[in-house]
Amino acid sequence: MKRDKYYESLCSINKKAFLIFERHAENANIFVETGCHEGDTCVKAAYAGYDRVYSCDVNALFVAAAQTKMKNHEVECEIVNTNSIEFLAQVLPTLTERSTFWLDAHDTFNAGIPFPTWEELALINELCVIRDNNIIIDDIQLFFKNDIQKLQSAILEINPAYKFKFETIHETGSDHVMIAYIN
Repeated sequence: MKRDKYYESLCSINKKAFLIFERHAENANIFVETGCHEGDTCVKAAYAGYDRVYSCDVNALFVAAAQTKMKNHEVECEIVNTNSIEFLAQVLPTLTERSTFWLDAHDTFNAGIPFPTWEELALINELCVIRDNNIIIDDIQLFFKNDIQKLQSAILEINPAYKFKFETIHETGSDHVMIAYIN
């Protein structure tokens, strides 16, 4: 399926997310996601133009579904059944070029850390040699509405040159993503 046909098949929420990913693929070839669910975001990343896609989930059924969805895409892809902390500890030291991070892990199944975003950001700061990655955090209003400045501070520890913007992806305006980027 071609990019335009794929894009037209998406609902409005997914169209907005796709356009965000596509915009950031212009300056990053690698997409790193925490919390793959059933793989729809991995597919979006492939269509958006990323050459490599990495993702994880604590749910083995979600990982299997995501791996199946990615079989028909000509991108290097690794989707593993583990938590986001173990996953990032393995992947981050291997990244040698600018990446786009989609931080979306949250513990739906009470299997560990409920919202590992803080730990994920600390690992990016500690283990990633590339300091100008795109960092997109989902579910700001759901999980972080009282901690936005704290999130920004954690990202500024990675690189004080980061700028921030927020984009609404849900039609209701009830939730948005925070995007940290460096021009």
